[in-house]
Amino acid sequence: MDSRFAFNDHPGLVWVIVDGAIRHVSEFARLTADQRPSARCPQCDGPLVLKLGRVLRHHAAHASGVQCAATQPETLLHINTKLAIARRLLDAAGLGSMLRISERCAGARDSCDKTRETAWLLDWDDVLVEYRVGNSRRPDIVLRQEGRDIGAIEVRATHAVPAEKETALSELGVRWIEVRAGSEPDIADTWSASAPLPVIRTSDQLAWRCAEHEAEYHLTSRAVAEARAKLDESSRHSERVRAARVIDVYRPGGSRTRFIYRIDELRTDNRVHTVVLRRGRLIIASAAVSSTDDAPSRAWPTLRAAFTADVERQAGDPAAFVDSPMRWARGPAAENIVEEALSDVVGRDPTPLATRFPRRWFFASDQDRWFLPRTMRAVRWDRDADDVFAAHPAFARTRLSVRERAAPPGSWASPVFAARPLAASFVERSASLIHATRQHGEIGIVDVRTSPKNHRALLVVERPPTAESIVAAMSDADEKSVDQIWISHPSDWPRLPLNATWAPAGRDARGHTVVSIDGTGVFRADQFVHAVATNDRRVSSVEINRHMAKRVARLRDSARVVNPSR
Repeated sequence: MDSRFAFNDHPGLVWVIVDGAIRHVSEFARLTADQRPSARCPQCDGPLVLKLGRVLRHHAAHASGVQCAATQPETLLHINTKLAIARRLLDAAGLGSMLRISERCAGARDSCDKTRETAWLLDWDDVLVEYRVGNSRRPDIVLRQEGRDIGAIEVRATHAVPAEKETALSELGVRWIEVRAGSEPDIADTWSASAPLPVIRTSDQLAWRCAEHEAEYHLTSRAVAEARAKLDESSRHSERVRAARVIDVYRPGGSRTRFIYRIDELRTDNRVHTVVLRRGRLIIASAAVSSTDDAPSRAWPTLRAAFTADVERQAGDPAAFVDSPMRWARGPAAENIVEEALSDVVGRDPTPLATRFPRRWFFASDQDRWFLPRTMRAVRWDRDADDVFAAHPAFARTRLSVRERAAPPGSWASPVFAARPLAASFVERSASLIHATRQHGEIGIVDVRTSPKNHRALLVVERPPTAESIVAAMSDADEKSVDQIWISHPSDWPRLPLNATWAPAGRDARGHTVVSIDGTGVFRADQFVHAVATNDRRVSSVEINRHMAKRVARLRDSARVVNPSR
């Protein structure tokens, strides 16, 4: 019976230490029990019992009850492979010795079966196991020549060679290769030093690829480098909404038009160089900001004059009048006005924008004139920071007083996108279901417990995200190997990863965060967290992606129309 066999089949150590040397247990099979030498464990140095009978496969075992790492499958696999290589290289040591290696093509995600053989190391005269190299590193196997360390071999059972070990060996000038434990054919039982040693990696070069996959790799690398260069260049340039204002123009005959004006700062390398006035997407005026100006507001008088002139042009008819009971909104309030204006396309109340900035004048058709209800005369659109996104108190009250008919269902362009969601909304009423929370720039991460040991990550985009924030949030979630659901305002979708599981969300007219999934329904933030925590099938990644596919395609198409350069 052949005593050498694939490692996964045998029950214990097949390589042991006898009189300080590495020996295979089958070498002693022909000796009687009383002639067999004492064998020791290469891991714990404890005594071993040689099992060399005709029923079980040859191996060595610890005494009953002995605790040793060599009894663990991964450690056992690592030890047998390491000692097999060391012993066979030691047998081949001397002048003229040559170690050849075999590398498999790394292209096409390891699906290519092409290999190449190269001579890796020559003329070693000694082989040591777990020998200290430098001050602290102990490679699995060290090959030496006249007292010099000339090569190292690492055996991978579960973990690759760590980066710090790679660096330390490189600094010492020691070449190294990495071998997979238990590779086919099984190194621990069948490999000999005259055959090439299959390796995973070498210190001499990057992963080898066949000609076909090397060309493909260079094409891909070039495309990635170009995309990264474009991203780096685009990240140098940014726009920031500095201020925004809502203007209503009332005309004879009962027509009303709402305009959104905005002032944007254009930045390069985080320095403001131009301030721009826009009506909607149309540029009305711009003013350069000198590098010596520490306050971009110095350019505002120019823009303010252009704003006044453009409002007068939009009014046109001398009988028309303008109403805008507010100062220029700043910060998040300004950003929200601009965002909501993009979806404020219905042309009639109540849209999200109209609930927060309710029109004050109403048309009396029997008298053919506009009138200002008593309840609206003192109304201002300026709001406190704590309720800037909620419906204006005068909105519902005034419509009751003037007996205006409610808008029909479906008159809102999108009923839940009055503002971006906030990560805090998902935690507020769901604290017991939350594993952890953290922030990466504009993105909040909420880890939801789905079991005592598992969780899913909700990545809540709270403001238009930078590329850096997206990469940081993705890396954070990927590091923890958790399922990710991006919770995002639709206008942020073109910036997010293409293959992300994505659900649109925002805050409704009352300021509550809600998540909308086509074909499923609208969830309050706490309802969504509960559904995720209980593994509700409706909010699984598969179901969300299935329902959202058409919406995503529609949003991408509209994004290309709005900004063809994106």
